[in-house]
Amino acid sequence: MRAHVIFDDGASFVDNDHVFMTGSSPGTAQVTVSAQNGQIPQSGIELFDTVLPTERAPAFATDLQGNVIWTYSDVGGTAMDTIQPVKLLPNGHFLASQFSPAL
Repeated sequence: MRAHVIFDDGASFVDNDHVFMTGSSPGTAQVTVSAQNGQIPQSGIELFDTVLPTERAPAFATDLQGNVIWTYSDVGGTAMDTIQPVKLLPNGHFLASQFSPAL
C-alpha cells in the first residue's frame, strides 16, 4: 500500500510502499440481492457501512450478486468505534473515517 497525495497548490507527495499481512475476512451481515420486475441493476458494487459499532466488519462491499469482495475492521480499536462514512473514490479506492469516542 502506498499513499499518493496531491495538494491544492499542485504539489504532491508519494509515500514509501508499506507491506501488511491480512488475516481471514471477518463475518458480515447477510446480504440478499433481488431486482424488481423489469429493472436492470447498474454496474458497480454495493457499499455497506453499518451503524452498529459491535459488528466484526463495520464496513464492507459486495458485488451485484451479494458476494462480499471487501471488508474493513480495525483490530486496534475499541468496541465503540464507528466507521462513518466510507466513500468509494473515482479511482476505485475507499476512504474511511473512523470515530473513536472518548471513554
